[in-house]
Amino acid sequence: LAADLSKTEVQLAVSKREGELKREALKDQVALLTQHVQDLREEVDRVRRERADDMAKAEDQLTGMRGELALSQTERSAEKERMEKEMETLTEKLDSCERDRIELKNTVKVQAAEVARCERALVETQGQVAVRQTANAAEREALDERIADLNQEEEVRRRERDDAVAMVAQLEAEVALQ
Repeated sequence: LAADLSKTEVQLAVSKREGELKREALKDQVALLTQHVQDLREEVDRVRRERADDMAKAEDQLTGMRGELALSQTERSAEKERMEKEMETLTEKLDSCERDRIELKNTVKVQAAEVARCERALVETQGQVAVRQTANAAEREALDERIADLNQEEEVRRRERDDAVAMVAQLEAEVALQ
C-alpha cells in the first residue's frame, strides 16, 4: 500500500511537472511568435518608409523629366522615349512595393492568427492542468481514507495476535503445571 501511495505521488508529481513544462513551452512559443509579429511590423514600417522615399524620388525624377521635355523637338522625342521607359520602370517598382506591402500585411495576419492559436492552446492546457489537479486531490483523499482503514485493520489484527499469544502462553503454563 505504501508503495502504491508512493507510486501515485510520483505519478502526480510527474503529471504536474509535465503540465508545467507544457505551459512553459507554450508561453515561450507565444513570446517567440509575439516577437516575430513585432519584427514583421517593424519590417513593414521600414519597407513603407523605403517605398515612400522611392516614391518621393520617383516624383522628383518625374518632375525633372517634365522640365527636360521643354528641350527641342528632336531632343524631346528621344527624351520622351527615355522618360517613358523610366516611368514604366518606376511604375513597376511602385507596383512591386505595393505587392511587398500586401504580402507583409498578410504575413502579419497569419502570425497573429498563430499567436491567437497558441494562446488558446495555453488556456486549454491550463484548464486541463486544473482538472488534473482536482482529480489528483480527490485520489489523494481516497488513498488517505484507504490508508486509515488499513491502519485500523492492522491494529485489530495486532490486538488479535497479542491475545492469541497470551492464550498460548497461558495454555503452556497450564500444561506445564499438569
